[in-house]
Parts: sequence; C-alpha cells; structure tokens
Amino acid sequence: MKVGVMQPYFFPYIGYFQLVTAVKVFVCLDDVAWVQRGFVNRNRVLVKGKAKWLTVPMVGKSQNKKIGEVKVVRDDKWKRKMLKTVEQAYARAPFGSVAVDLLNIVVESEQTTIAKLAWKSVEVVAEYLELETKLVASSVGLAERGLKGQERILSICKRLETAEYVNAIGGQKLYSKKEFAKRGIKLWFVKSGKIEYTQGQDEFVAKMSILDVLAWNSKGKVKKMVDNYKLI
Repeated sequence: MKVGVMQPYFFPYIGYFQLVTAVKVFVCLDDVAWVQRGFVNRNRVLVKGKAKWLTVPMVGKSQNKKIGEVKVVRDDKWKRKMLKTVEQAYARAPFGSVAVDLLNIVVESEQTTIAKLAWKSVEVVAEYLELETKLVASSVGLAERGLKGQERILSICKRLETAEYVNAIGGQKLYSKKEFAKRGIKLWFVKSGKIEYTQGQDEFVAKMSILDVLAWNSKGKVKKMVDNYKLI
C-alpha cells in the first residue's frame, strides 16, 4: 500500500492531485504549525491573462498555532468577492461553471478552520474527478506527538503499516531514501509530465490553481493530466 502526506492546500495545483491519485491513502497534515506565505489559505487563478490570488481571510493566524487551530473569517463578503472573481475570470472558459460550482460548494460549506476549508477543497475536487484514494486527517492521531519533518512522516507510515511512501518532487531535499529504507519503507517521488492546455491566450501560465485546469478542460482531459506522472 502506498501512502502520501501533505498539508491541506486551498484548491491546489494539479501536481497535488497527482500525489493524491498515486497513493492508496492520502493523509491531510492538519496538525502542524501554520506557515506564512504558503498555499493553505490561498491560490492563484488567471484574470485577464495575469495570475491573481484568491485568499481566504483568517482570524488570529500565528506560527505558534497549528493549521487546524486557525479560524476562517465568518462573513459572506469575502465569499461573494471570491466567487465573483472566478465567475468573471472564467466567463468564456468552456467549463468555467464547473470551477465556480466547486468553489461555491467549498466556501458555503461552513467550515470553521482553514485546515477544514482547504481540505474540503481537496475532497470536492477528488470526488469530481472520481479519484478512489482514501482521504484521512493526521489529527486523528496518526503521528506521535513532538515529532517533526522526516521522523513525523515515518511515524505516520508506521501507524498505517505501509511499506511505500510517496512524496511531492520537492521533498527530494528533505527526505532520504536511505533513511526510509532502514525502516523498511520504499520512498518514491512524483515527477510530473509536461502539462499545458489552452487558457484563452497565447502564453501558457503554469501551476495555477486546479480551478484554472477545471475551467478550461473537460473532466476526462483533466483526469488524463492527473495521470501524467511517474514515480522515481
């Protein structure tokens, strides 16, 4: 059984879903410290050809708090503004209504923390794409307390009794195949194939939110893009 672990990101880029589909169990790392300038509460969409941030406002965010403890602002103003931005951004996209509908499901889901809201965005996209991966949260007690980095991941692997762990390609600088092998675990990294698609303009802008991918492509084409990777 292959296992993957990642912090919950708000409508993450397509590479995130390649990691999700590469494993049998995907763990939402929601009990780690909040990090500034990340993708937990924001992501980018294209507005008139330029990248624009969609940002979920929060209350009392602090690096001394865990992601699961940071609250989302409870009002409808930011929700209406975000939905309007996406509606206008993808008004001419062939599947723009899909992106808008999925965003609406998430922002209207009444999640109280940014971890739950971001995780909800992963869940609704995974469901739309019919991914069969089991999604679970680390806060249910999957890792021993006090562990960080590689040791925390190894603890989760031990709890899930997995012999294979899959990580995003950026983890090559953080995790050692040799150390994982000492624990009897095979370490893999997801290497994405080339992914480009029409965005209603000449120049392709990579690593946009999955909302951008969903707006410009059919479900079948998006699923093929999600499968366009290899494990190394």
